[in-house]
Amino acid sequence: MLDYIDNAREKEARKHEAENDRLNKENRELIEEVKRLIRAPQGSLALSEVERREKVLRDDLAKEHERREMAVREEKINLLNRMAQKNALMKNKENQEIIEKKDTLMAHKDKDYQQIIEKKEVRALQENRHNQNRLDGAAAFHLQLAYSNQAQVHETASVFHDFLTTNQQTLITTDPR
Repeated sequence: MLDYIDNAREKEARKHEAENDRLNKENRELIEEVKRLIRAPQGSLALSEVERREKVLRDDLAKEHERREMAVREEKINLLNRMAQKNALMKNKENQEIIEKKDTLMAHKDKDYQQIIEKKEVRALQENRHNQNRLDGAAAFHLQLAYSNQAQVHETASVFHDFLTTNQQTLITTDPR
């Protein structure tokens, strides 16, 4: 970009040099004409005309220099604006790349979190199955214990019934009444 600015300055400087050379040549010609007119008998009138013409040429030269300086300034401003736009586009691209990287990172994190959640759910299901199996085993044990106790109660009741029946018969046979 700086090379472009330097090249533009050199080009403008060459234009100015060429214009200055042309104007200097015209000035020399005017000076020669003034000298010639001064030597002439009607020199005073010719001198004022030459001075007026020289002043017009100087004013034109000053206006031309001012116009060129304005053109150079405008070109510099346009160049700076283009550079600023390019920088803004580059920053926008950089920001877009950063956002894309963050989105990718967040997607990976979401995937990792999802895998962690799935693993925890699997562990919870396995633990629930294990606990259910333990509960089922405990329930089966208690049911078997209850059946065993019920059988013992029936056996005890049967023995007690036999005892009572035997006792009652003994009482009936031994009772004098």
